Amino acid sequence: MSLTKTQFIIITAVGVLAIIFFLIFKGFIPGRQIIQKEKPSDEEQQIQFWGVFDSEKDYETAIRAFEEYYKNVRIEYREFNDQASYNSTLLDALASGTGPDIFMVRSDDVARNQNKIAPFPDASLAGVVRSAFPRTVERDFTRGGQVYALSLSIDTLALIYNRALLNQAGIVFPPKTWEELKKIASSLTRYNSKGEISQAGIALGGTSKTVYANGDIVSTLALQDEVSSGGEPETEKVFGSKGETAINTYKEFSKNWSEDMPYSPDAFRDGRVAMMLGYASVLKNMKEKSVFVDPQIAAIPQIDEKKAVTYTKYWGYAVSNQSAKKNLAWEFLTNLTTNQSFSESYMKATGKPPALNSLIEAYKNDETFGVFVKQALIAFSLPSGNALRLEEKITQSVDEAILGNISSKQAIEEILR
Repeated sequence: MSLTKTQFIIITAVGVLAIIFFLIFKGFIPGRQIIQKEKPSDEEQQIQFWGVFDSEKDYETAIRAFEEYYKNVRIEYREFNDQASYNSTLLDALASGTGPDIFMVRSDDVARNQNKIAPFPDASLAGVVRSAFPRTVERDFTRGGQVYALSLSIDTLALIYNRALLNQAGIVFPPKTWEELKKIASSLTRYNSKGEISQAGIALGGTSKTVYANGDIVSTLALQDEVSSGGEPETEKVFGSKGETAINTYKEFSKNWSEDMPYSPDAFRDGRVAMMLGYASVLKNMKEKSVFVDPQIAAIPQIDEKKAVTYTKYWGYAVSNQSAKKNLAWEFLTNLTTNQSFSESYMKATGKPPALNSLIEAYKNDETFGVFVKQALIAFSLPSGNALRLEEKITQSVDEAILGNISSKQAIEEILR
C-alpha cells in the first residue's frame, strides 16, 4: 500500500519521537524526569511497602525493574486483606516509629492521614498529575500544589446486567437513567405461586446483608442529585441536602427485592437477578465463578445525563514522613504509577481499571474496562475525617431505614452526627 506525503510525514514524526523518548528513558540524552535517579549504592537497603487487598505478585513487574536498577535495594511488600486491621496496624506502627516507607491511603481519607505523609519534594509533580490522571486524582491527592499520593486504579460502580434476561423481556438496551431503571426493574421481576420474588429485576432496596455496596449506591444517588442541582460535591453538603431523597429513592426499589434473596453477586451468578450495581473488582470475581451467566456492563444510571457524575473510592500510594528513604520511595512510586507498562501489568493482574489517562484512552472501548475507565473521568470521591467510620455509618443507617427502624431523615442525622 503506497503512503501519501502527509501519512509519510506523520509516521516518520511518530517514529522519531518514539526514539527520542526511548533515549531519554535510557539516559543516553538529557530529558525531564519526574524525579532524579539516585546513584546506585553498594549499601543494602530495604523499602517497606504496605498494601491492602493486593498481593506482591500484582506489583511484580515494577518491583523487579526497580530492583534491577538498584541492585542493593529490596522492596519488601506486606499484604493486608482487611481494611480495618490494615488501618489499625498502620496507625500503631507509625505511632511507634516502626511504620513502612510506603503505605496505601484511600482517596476519601487523605485528610486524616495528611500529617503522616511526606509529600513529593517539589511542585513539579503536580503538573504531571494534572495531565496524566483524571481530575479526581488531583482533587483527592494534592493539597496546595503538593502531591501526597498517586494512584494505579480508579474503580466506580457500573450497571452489571444479564443480557439474556433483558432480551427475554423484550428489552434491547440497558437503562441510562434511574427513572428508566425503575420501569425496567419492575418489568423484569418475577414471582412464584406463593407471591415470593423468584427473579428480581435489580438488586436494590435491600440491606447490606443482601445488596452489594448499598451504602455506596446511596452515596452515588446523593452525589448525582447534588451535582445535577448545581451543588458542590462535598460530603456534608451532599448528604445534608440530598441524603434523605437518596435514601427514599433507594427504598423505592425494595418492592422489586426481598431480604430472603441471596447476596446480590451470588443471586446474579445464579440467574435470579437481572441487574445489579457493582465495581470492577466484584465483576472480576463474578466472571471467574459464573458458569451460566455472562455479565454485561453499562454505565451507571444518571439523574441528569447532561450532568453525568459518579461516586468513587479508590486507593493511592504515599510515602511516610518517618521514612529515611523518602526520595528513593518516591522514585519507586512515580515509576510504579506513571509508567504505562507497570500500570498495565497491574491492571491485568488485578482486573482493576487503570488510572493513567493514556490507558483510559487505550481501553475506553474495551469490553471489560471501557465503561469503568470512561467513568473515571466523571468520578468524585467524598472526603471525610474518617472514611471507614463514615462508610460504616452510611451502611448502618441505610440498613436501619430499610428495616423500618428509623426514617430516612433520622438516617441522615445519624450519618452527619
